Amino acid sequence: MVLIIESSDEEVLQEITKLVRPFNVAVRKEPSADSVSQEERKHRVAVARRFRGRLKKYFTGYQPGKHDWYHQ
Repeated sequence: MVLIIESSDEEVLQEITKLVRPFNVAVRKEPSADSVSQEERKHRVAVARRFRGRLKKYFTGYQPGKHDWYHQ
């Protein structure tokens, strides 16, 4: 898993990096959404498009309520 952070606040970036370190998550820092190249955007869309709708066949129709996670 790769966590992509698009922020210019170094303090926030350091804290997030500390939080995800125990989970062995690679962190890639990017200054802002404006700095992402058109090629990178196309790549991200292509990756997301591969997974679109893949889990639809497993959908049971159950829609959890706002607090259902708490009651379980």
